[in-house]
Amino acid sequence: MVKSFLAYEAKRSIMGMRKLIIICWAVCIAALSILYFTTVADGGDIGLLQPFIIGFPVVLAFLTIILFVRTTVDNRGIKDYGNLIVHDDMAPREVVGRIVDDEADRGMILVSEYLDTKPKGAKIVLLPSYLLICDQKVTAIPVDKIFWVCAQVGYRGGPFIVRIKIFAERKIYDVDCAFIDHTKDIVDKIYFHIPNIFSEYDVFDLSYRLEEAFNKNYSQFLEFYRQHKFEFNGA
Repeated sequence: MVKSFLAYEAKRSIMGMRKLIIICWAVCIAALSILYFTTVADGGDIGLLQPFIIGFPVVLAFLTIILFVRTTVDNRGIKDYGNLIVHDDMAPREVVGRIVDDEADRGMILVSEYLDTKPKGAKIVLLPSYLLICDQKVTAIPVDKIFWVCAQVGYRGGPFIVRIKIFAERKIYDVDCAFIDHTKDIVDKIYFHIPNIFSEYDVFDLSYRLEEAFNKNYSQFLEFYRQHKFEFNGA
């Protein structure tokens, strides 16, 4: 029986990858069957299928090996929080893991939302101490080191549709999503606990300007942030 939050997330990641491998195997077998019977029915040369007959199983065998290795590593890492990525390298992973498990197991989850509109895949979880990005691994970002969270909509023809952008101390986290309205709803729920100090600005424009400032002139970004935080707290 899975007892802790992080252990559950590790198991969920393993099961998701296992399901993907099974689907790939099923598609491969179905595709080979269709190609084989189509070729035989048309009296074609079955030798034409040889690259597919050899290639598909090799690729899937490789993926299966990856799954086996990943499962073994994750199972070993459950006890020592091997599936946890910590934002602050100075914070011991085991200490952060115990805090995350303790808050989650005590029912202190403030926000828990899947990035998909259906309950599957990656999700965002907010605890009193950490904002978690739960995907193949769990990334823990201290709440007190987060400057701003926003739903950044991509440009037309750009590399992404929408993403949750997390401005944290010395690092920006990008969580790609597919549903704009759903992503905005997630961020709005986070704002109940991590206030949006830039609420008077247009998110689309500001998110790109702040990203540029963050990457090119971090001190300028901090000055802009501290000024608005002071004004927000004084309001």
